[in-house]
Amino acid sequence: MERVRGPLFEPSTGYFVLLPALAFAAQEVLDRRIPRILGLVIVFSLAVTILGLGSRAGLLILGAFVLMSMLMMKRRANTLLLLVVLALCGTGAWMVVFSRATTTRLEGLNPNEGRLIMHQTGWTMIRERPVVENITGSGYGAWWPWYVTEADLGSADIYSSGRYTRVTPYGLLLYHPHSTVLMLVIELGLPGAFFVWKLGRVLAGAAFSCARENKYPVFASGIAVATLSLFFDLFLFRRPTRDTLWWVFLFGLLALVPRKDENARASELLPDACLDCDPVFQ
Repeated sequence: MERVRGPLFEPSTGYFVLLPALAFAAQEVLDRRIPRILGLVIVFSLAVTILGLGSRAGLLILGAFVLMSMLMMKRRANTLLLLVVLALCGTGAWMVVFSRATTTRLEGLNPNEGRLIMHQTGWTMIRERPVVENITGSGYGAWWPWYVTEADLGSADIYSSGRYTRVTPYGLLLYHPHSTVLMLVIELGLPGAFFVWKLGRVLAGAAFSCARENKYPVFASGIAVATLSLFFDLFLFRRPTRDTLWWVFLFGLLALVPRKDENARASELLPDACLDCDPVFQ
């Protein structure tokens, strides 16, 4: 199928920034900060774009987002409204996209697909190589020299160059890992694994705070679920323009995370502390 692409993303990676945008638009509709019709048009347009990517990972991420959003919302009315909005927009988007495109690509996973074989090779590498190498890592670009490959080829077609795949003692590898997590763990070792753990911990804490206070739960769900994309392709390293958009969404969420107001805390402590020194409190 002809898949949606553009200057900001490829068909296989667009959901990484489109899903947070959809989540933010849906949150604005639910909180009534923008006209509802305008919000629905935006959500519908983004849903069409995500489906038009033709990405199996994108569909999986979209489904996980809907489920997590409904679990995080406390108000049943808003949960129902969100479900109706996403169902209508999703159904309409599906009809628009697949009235012209085939669903064959999305109906199954080919066990002989290069990406799947390479991921299996990566996990085999982690199990079989020395423990010291798992701790220190092999070095950035040691197994997936994607930057050198793309710089050497320029605008040439990488598929016809013979450099898209290569055979290693552990099995077949593509020229880039199609997984940020796999690259961090194998090439950067323990520091890379620590980055993955720390990022997950920060996002889990932000999502929990938003769910507890019922503030921006849909937007938080979108960012948290979009971060799962790090398992499915090489993000944060390969396309700076696209990845910068994701960082903007992430830092925006962290700025909106509900925190206990410091002034309120001070006002709670002040009367007891100043009971004997200020006549106002006597």
